[in-house]
Amino acid sequence: INWSTALKEKNRLSTALKILNVKKNDRMAIICQNSPHWCIADLSIMSVGAVTVPGYITSTENELVYLLNHSEAKGVFVSQEILKKIIKIEDKLKYLKFIICFDKCNKELKNIKVYDYHHLILMPFKNHDKNFKKNSINKEDLACIIYTSGTSSNPKGVMLTHGSIIANLKGALQFV
Repeated sequence: INWSTALKEKNRLSTALKILNVKKNDRMAIICQNSPHWCIADLSIMSVGAVTVPGYITSTENELVYLLNHSEAKGVFVSQEILKKIIKIEDKLKYLKFIICFDKCNKELKNIKVYDYHHLILMPFKNHDKNFKKNSINKEDLACIIYTSGTSSNPKGVMLTHGSIIANLKGALQFV
């Protein structure tokens, strides 16, 4: 994927998230294998002012319940394998409103809407982008919550602001 294509996909996915009523400070999890789509989802989440909550693909069903409930995730991007686990724990998820599956998916859940990633980014949006106000994002705003592995107890959520990520980039620039 070249940068131009990635930007277009990010913009379309950001629009889809807004249509799905994702707002500033909403939590959106990403639990899937590394891919360009992971990065595009992350950038789309942050561009609408929401908070990315990455998860481990090796998580058990109980760990997924904890991560999704503790973070109060409104939505989650998943692979087919993670979707199979979520189907088993659907009744335990308190806040999850929708799932966006990177793989072709034809699963239905009782109370949680499932969307196909590729279908969302190809939807005709009819000038929705022009009607949305851009969220102002400040360096003090929360960018992501990264959970520890939780080897000795429940994982702890490390809350990173946009400013802390920028500080890391500036620090790395000194060494590059």
